[in-house]
Amino acid sequence: GQSFLTQQVLVTLPLGVLKAAIEAAPDSTLPFFDPALPDSKRIAIQSMGVGYVNKIFLLFEKSFWKLPPEGQGTGISLLWDTSKGVADSRIPSWMRSAHGFQ
Repeated sequence: GQSFLTQQVLVTLPLGVLKAAIEAAPDSTLPFFDPALPDSKRIAIQSMGVGYVNKIFLLFEKSFWKLPPEGQGTGISLLWDTSKGVADSRIPSWMRSAHGFQ
């Protein structure tokens, strides 16, 4: 193999590959990162989820929501009601971080 010395690199491995490598060697260096990834990156990889994403398109004749000023985007914002235990529910954390849609 060849070695390259660089200041930065962009790695686009599938999340499943990264997660499998961390699960196989949780306390050691991933075989393809030297120097090892910082703990913050390893924790981020471990906490990411994969799954299905669905889009639902709704078309209304008239907007029943307040439209933002021109040029400031469109959409509907979401707020999670934590008083009802959403944080402890079966809703995955990545889904609870959804904050709106357009």
